[in-house]
Amino acid sequence: MVQQAAGDITIATLNGAITTTAPTSGSGITETTGNITLYAGGTNGVIHHYADITATTAVGKTVALTAENGDITLGAGIRVTGAGDITLK
Repeated sequence: MVQQAAGDITIATLNGAITTTAPTSGSGITETTGNITLYAGGTNGVIHHYADITATTAVGKTVALTAENGDITLGAGIRVTGAGDITLK
């Protein structure tokens, strides 16, 4: 998934897992100016992260991974260029 313009990327579930898988080339999720949010909600809310996330962010912008009721498995990188934050919950 690639966002090349202003705006945010948000992927969310009400009650389920999020799994990112590595593409054949490039990053799994790429953002040029905004926020990236992965939110796995509910009792089945876990994140299995296996594809790189790359972002160029400014102050106040964030790459956030939230698993409401389970673990976050990190099997790939989260890379932020700039003054933004990385938040894992």
